[in-house]
Amino acid sequence: MDKQDYRKLIAERKKGCSDEWLAAASEVITQSVASLDEFRDSGYIFAYMDMPGEVRMREFLSSCLAEGRHVALPRVEKRKMSFYEVTSFEDLQPGSMGIREPVPDEARLADGWTDVFMIMPGVAFDVNLHRIGYGGGCYDRFLEEHEVRVKAAVAYSWQVFENICYEEHDIRPDLLVTEERLYRR
Repeated sequence: MDKQDYRKLIAERKKGCSDEWLAAASEVITQSVASLDEFRDSGYIFAYMDMPGEVRMREFLSSCLAEGRHVALPRVEKRKMSFYEVTSFEDLQPGSMGIREPVPDEARLADGWTDVFMIMPGVAFDVNLHRIGYGGGCYDRFLEEHEVRVKAAVAYSWQVFENICYEEHDIRPDLLVTEERLYRR
């Protein structure tokens, strides 16, 4: 199968999941992330606002903000992704692909941050942590240019395969968290 085949297969699998199941699995996944030493020891969190069918992040990020953690979310402009620090979800507006994004503000641009724990989504993964995204290459380009201490991906177990197709320039996460298990490189 090629990347488009995986994207179609995952879209079909998403349709078979109830809202209740997705919410419960997301809770398990984000609690697993929160329990990781790498997460607890990080100074900064780069995360994402979820689209329908992705691991839900809002409650988890609300908890991080309530704890006083530094949280930054992506904004995509002309296929370039930048992260901006947010202090509330009121800092967001509809952006690329309808996803809520930070309003650009140079004072909140999270550029040059160190000690970053990044949580990234994806369409499909394999047990060797190869990742298929949505086809824009935004995360790969960002990670080529920026140092991130820990790259973590989150997904539902039905998004993980034994092997998937990938290209040499595709950047793999360091770990993958599903509702069933943790994969490490």
